[in-house]
Amino acid sequence: MAAFAELDWRRFDVWAILAAEGVMTVQTEHRDACLAWLRSQNYGITSLDFANGVGPVVSYMGEIFLWEEQFGYKLTSDGGNLNALRDGFDFDLQPGQRHVLEIRNVDVAAKEDLPWLSGLLGIAHEYSRWQLALGARFFTLLALDESSPLIGLTYQTLTVPGLSWTKFR
Repeated sequence: MAAFAELDWRRFDVWAILAAEGVMTVQTEHRDACLAWLRSQNYGITSLDFANGVGPVVSYMGEIFLWEEQFGYKLTSDGGNLNALRDGFDFDLQPGQRHVLEIRNVDVAAKEDLPWLSGLLGIAHEYSRWQLALGARFFTLLALDESSPLIGLTYQTLTVPGLSWTKFR
């Protein structure tokens, strides 16, 4: 099942997933209208609010991703290991489902731990691609002011892979 029946480039979600590769920004003053549109298009929305820093959000992600049930330990504020987070980052989407991860007060997270935030955005970017391949729509939404220093931030770099050939199925 394809995630999109047609590629209508006038749609916000098409731009978010394909052009922005799973990490999209919207001006802060348009956030509410954007979320209302997403809900009208049957998107589930999970919000992470960094107003109180990275630690509480890491703990909350442990709850969202059922960390203790998956791995046998709690993901705590001091457990922001990105490799572990990549392993457990899953919204359990089915083909045809739509979901947005909204990140609020992202500037606070950037000031506290920019490398960790960059890693989180990289994980979300990867997850968006995986879900697209599986027939679901997922992207991350950042509400930013026009003057935010995060606009243009490099959060993941891609390289040409090494040479490889195996007999693929």
